[in-house]
Amino acid sequence: MKKITTVLLLFALIFSLTACASEEQPPAQTTEVVSQTATTIAQTETTAQAETTAQAETATQTEELPLLKVGVLKGPTGFGMSRLMEDVATGATPLNAEFEIMPTPDKIVPLIVQGELDFACVPTNMASILYNKTGGEVKLCAVNTLGVLHLVGSAEMAEKINGVADLKGMQLSSSGQGAVPEYLLNKLLADNGVDGDVVVDYSASHQELATAVAAGERELAVLPQPFVTIATMKGEGVKQILDLNDEWLKLYPDTPITTGCIIVKKDLLEKNPQYVDQFLEGYKASIEWVVGNHQEASVLIEKHGIFPKAKVAEKAIPHCSIVYLDKEAAKQSVNAFLNVLYEANPKSVGGKLPADDFYK
Repeated sequence: MKKITTVLLLFALIFSLTACASEEQPPAQTTEVVSQTATTIAQTETTAQAETTAQAETATQTEELPLLKVGVLKGPTGFGMSRLMEDVATGATPLNAEFEIMPTPDKIVPLIVQGELDFACVPTNMASILYNKTGGEVKLCAVNTLGVLHLVGSAEMAEKINGVADLKGMQLSSSGQGAVPEYLLNKLLADNGVDGDVVVDYSASHQELATAVAAGERELAVLPQPFVTIATMKGEGVKQILDLNDEWLKLYPDTPITTGCIIVKKDLLEKNPQYVDQFLEGYKASIEWVVGNHQEASVLIEKHGIFPKAKVAEKAIPHCSIVYLDKEAAKQSVNAFLNVLYEANPKSVGGKLPADDFYK
């Protein structure tokens, strides 16, 4: 309608100018005015058509991008997603995604089994469980977190311990009984020859144990991030003594602990592999930004509900081993890690080790 009105006004202007020219101007000047006005009309029509075409193309592109539903766990496994969540929320990326924050892995399982999530950030052993539970309907795309377990304790204990073997004859506490922390700690103790000489108390949760350590009620404890940071920030004299990922690498240099990963629904991967790759590229860029911008990332982590306190997240990020390792870089380490868990308890990986098609 705007274009038609513009054209009509221009034609009226031509008529007016022509009439005036017949009384006041020589014929050559009248011809020039008409020619210039006709050119203006053509340019206006061309511009309007270009704008309409661009708008139509933008609308089509937006409509063609399917909505991705993404499950994100609270804690380090979800930290790397914070920048991408912000970009989607502000429209800084063409990706069309909806994120659901989950407090614990068990809450995310039914959504994946029922096919309600396209992507999910989960513990690596949970990815294996889901692969087995769904008959191979999920694929591991990349590892997003390496080892997050640390030994913390008093300054006095820190002076005595330089490695796992130094724990001989000591008593320590750990959270995560019947899960990955217990299996990894047992493996480290056994491979350092002190599994029968260390007493481990598994009676407390992550939060309870972090509080007890900060209060000086436990001298030694194994905790995951960010609870390590909570304990060291709140407890006077509490030290981070050993990074268990470093201790693991002393024994297995080429196979780091692969704690967390991102998985994708097989159906989406088969139907729209390019969009899957586009999302993963955005996710990788998000992780790299988080690793390089601790303070800014911590604000987004709190804003999007991944962890409640930005100050703790900021201190924890450097110790959370946040990475992006694709299939080629991570497969050997994931297989080794899952094999350790399988030997400790087959149920921890879903009853059996996944086949090669577990990987994207």
